[in-house]
Amino acid sequence: MQHNIEFRPLNAKDINLYRDIRIDCLHNYPNNFGTLPENEIQSAELKFDKVLQQENSLSFLYGTFLKQELIGICGFTRMNRIKTNHRGEISQLYVRKEFTGKGIGKKLLKLTIEKSFSEKSLEFIELGVVNNNLNAIKIYSDLGFVEFGHHEKYFKFENKYWGFSFLVLSKEVYFEK
Repeated sequence: MQHNIEFRPLNAKDINLYRDIRIDCLHNYPNNFGTLPENEIQSAELKFDKVLQQENSLSFLYGTFLKQELIGICGFTRMNRIKTNHRGEISQLYVRKEFTGKGIGKKLLKLTIEKSFSEKSLEFIELGVVNNNLNAIKIYSDLGFVEFGHHEKYFKFENKYWGFSFLVLSKEVYFEK
């Protein structure tokens, strides 16, 4: 199956595909994300809509396709203030359930990291992960991310809390691996 898979940055033509997969990930893994599916469905604009429309080279959304089906996404947002633009953030890493465990998510993340770090002035990539998402934490750790913070009650819904860890990857560490 790997030879039929295409990885590429998404663009304005892919907005509807992005919206569909974003809702899919929130339905399938509601505890791993801070947004509820019903909030995204009702939203006029999702986080990466503007990025896709502007085709901004500093922020982007990578997609994984099997034939014409979008089966995975991974976003990168570059900090845009003068004192923080040496950093960026990975968000919305997701691979459809039926394609997990095949290395697609890790490859998607690596491509996102490499495209991000190709920008000369970018030094660090940060991300956040729910503590019980052990598969994601393993992938992040394998690629060199380390925890720099933790919030035990980061998400709360219907009187249940989820802990959240903040991870960082330096360009120097990534390219030493």
